[in-house]
Amino acid sequence: MFAILADNSQGLQIKDRGETRSRGEVLRELLNPQKQAWQMALEENFDLRRYFFDSRLQSSRDWSELAFDGRGNGDWFQFANGGERYRNRPWPGFCCSLTAMRLICMGCLI
Repeated sequence: MFAILADNSQGLQIKDRGETRSRGEVLRELLNPQKQAWQMALEENFDLRRYFFDSRLQSSRDWSELAFDGRGNGDWFQFANGGERYRNRPWPGFCCSLTAMRLICMGCLI
């Protein structure tokens, strides 16, 4: 299983200095399956799960829910704790979390 987490909080409405697009616009393009084939490559080899978070963690099929209007980014580490529900399944990859601050990639859990 490989999980992708995307931040849906209001912080992604920010435009960084010197940038023409908001962090959310950059994230939306990165997650766009029409422009980015990396998710399809993952789906070919793994049970790919998509989640977005703000004050809570929710699953997503295609990222269409991303509005970048959530209050706070919650405790997204709850996903790590959610590993309890997948305890008996191998995890070749854990997650890449795209947050208002930075791209966070966590290591493998096996």
